[in-house]
Amino acid sequence: MSMQNMLKKINENRTLLERRGPLKDIEQAEIDRYYRVKNTCTSNAVEGNTFNLHETKLWLEDGISVGGKSRIEFLEIDGHGDAFDYMLKTARTRTLDSISDDLLVIIQEMHEIFYKLIEIRYAGVYRDHDIKIINSRFDTPKSRMLLPLMDEFRNSFIEKMAVLHPIVLAAYAHRRVVQIHPFHDGNGRTSRLLMNLILVNQGYQIVNIGRKIRNSYYNALRNADKQTDDENEFVNFILRLQLNAQKRYMRLIGFERP
Repeated sequence: MSMQNMLKKINENRTLLERRGPLKDIEQAEIDRYYRVKNTCTSNAVEGNTFNLHETKLWLEDGISVGGKSRIEFLEIDGHGDAFDYMLKTARTRTLDSISDDLLVIIQEMHEIFYKLIEIRYAGVYRDHDIKIINSRFDTPKSRMLLPLMDEFRNSFIEKMAVLHPIVLAAYAHRRVVQIHPFHDGNGRTSRLLMNLILVNQGYQIVNIGRKIRNSYYNALRNADKQTDDENEFVNFILRLQLNAQKRYMRLIGFERP
């Protein structure tokens, strides 16, 4: 399916869900719990965390420990759950213009919430050292370039808000933060939270990128560096995931397309 056809279908689904009206409070709370566990599990799994969905739920919601896991894996689950809560609240209580005004602060706050239990000195702070991403053919920017690059990203984000479809904008934000790699660790999880913040804010569904599609995800990210936003493998990858996310959401709430 072409990019334009996917966008058309996605927008049709969004309109149908808007016409259906909001969920009851108790229904929304249950849906939020589901996505909190699901997104925490998948986003951590992409980075090597070995918790499965059931184990993530046991620890995140019930405080029941799981054997055979490292201390840092538990901390990643806790931190991501808290950062997800922050993401969801920000997405639902602020306009996109307001988010763009404080974009860099929001990114740092999400990272700080996620990472503070793991290593407080790096939480929400741009790295002061250079790093090399394993198995990547691209070099991350030097630490001295992070401030101007993040300022440039924010300015570019504001410009693109006026011309890009929200899902394309969300994919761009994710990709650009990964490229800049502003933090010591946790860049991927922070960028995926940022993407979902924009999606939820604009009326779309949370996208989960898990272990099973990890290779396709990383390949799409790498190839996107050489492509435009209009013909971008990573954008198309996110569009397909959004279509699937909408279908799954409709099933979860028992909604049938007319």
